[in-house]
Amino acid sequence: MAWRPFKVENVRALGFHIDDLAARFGEACEKLGVVRVSEIDRGYWGKAFGAVVETADGGRYWLKVFGVTFRDNANRLAEIRADEIVGIRKPSLVAQCDWGDAGIHYTARLTTLANAAVECNPWASAAAAELPESWFHDLMTTLNDLSTHASTGTHLKRKTLEDWLLCRYQIRYEFPQDDWRLSHNDLNWAT
Repeated sequence: MAWRPFKVENVRALGFHIDDLAARFGEACEKLGVVRVSEIDRGYWGKAFGAVVETADGGRYWLKVFGVTFRDNANRLAEIRADEIVGIRKPSLVAQCDWGDAGIHYTARLTTLANAAVECNPWASAAAAELPESWFHDLMTTLNDLSTHASTGTHLKRKTLEDWLLCRYQIRYEFPQDDWRLSHNDLNWAT
């Protein structure tokens, strides 16, 4: 899903290296002993390649590969630190490998699969109305649990989101400041 415009300059400004990711994904498969069994998902702003992969014994996992211009990139470290968050439903790290090539640091993360997405657009459609009440309860519980973990950065300011909603969808809404939660644009959970 890529509902925001692709902006290469934004990806590069965050320290991501997006060239030759298909080749790096292939290298990661070799290093981890897995085979890709789904189409490649280029991820948000194309900064990573991900796909379902299979092990020799038939296990299926998600493999995400990305490159950064330096090992201590804050975004790379934040992704790895997310493994420390416990007590919420989320994919679990199975294996990780890191390697360097021509001054770029690559990371491959093999995780358990998340359940299928309920909605693939930024706004829920009629399909969301068919979800059982238990799904919404689980979502609320997960968001509340996630909100208890401190975030070290803000990637989107309230005014930026309000302006974007107005410009893109002609929706005027002022978000209450205390209504924010640590989240991700493709929030999902796995059991």
